Amino acid sequence: PSAKALALAGIAKAMAEIGATEQAIDMLKQSQGDVVKISNEGIKAYVLVNIAKTAAAVEDFRLARDVASIQVNEARKLVTLASILETWARSKDPLLADTIWEY
Repeated sequence: PSAKALALAGIAKAMAEIGATEQAIDMLKQSQGDVVKISNEGIKAYVLVNIAKTAAAVEDFRLARDVASIQVNEARKLVTLASILETWARSKDPLLADTIWEY
């Protein structure tokens, strides 16, 4: 299941980059369903962050938040939420987003 979920998230990211937003969101939802089957918490957390970041990139913040809510623990949830925020900030002003991490 981990390879499938990661592959679907990667395909969704590529689709989002070429403007196929609706298809990307469908892939992200499918990968979200598959990721719950992953038993390795490290891999699961990694895949969930990638799904959430891609969902944020296509401006589906509800899906991104839902993905963050199923993270493996509270610390990973906060990392995922920070990644969503970073993705949003970069979409608004790439220069501003770079200065966020200087402090």
